[in-house]
Amino acid sequence: FLTGVAFGYFVLAPLSIQFFGTYRVSDAVTNTIALDSYIAMVASVTLWTGIVFQLPLAIMVLTRLGLVGPAVLRTYRRHAFVGLLVLSAVLTPPDVVSQVIVAGPL
Repeated sequence: FLTGVAFGYFVLAPLSIQFFGTYRVSDAVTNTIALDSYIAMVASVTLWTGIVFQLPLAIMVLTRLGLVGPAVLRTYRRHAFVGLLVLSAVLTPPDVVSQVIVAGPL
């Protein structure tokens, strides 16, 4: 969990802040970021990244309980890969680089 939190804090949060800080609707609109929204975004990114990093542990527990076997994991590997790409697209800003950075550890 702590590795996921560290990854979210040191990798994802700066990417998200950079993306949302430089995103402009027009030149007439300026970005003003409040401290509470900044803290809430960093906290949610780090918390959800820590939770997502627990997925391998959950799969291991399901395998030990006999609910999921190696054959099932082999059969649905492609489905899981697409699902992880979709999950990383939801968790990250709409940037291909950050999506690949998140999907890699998953």
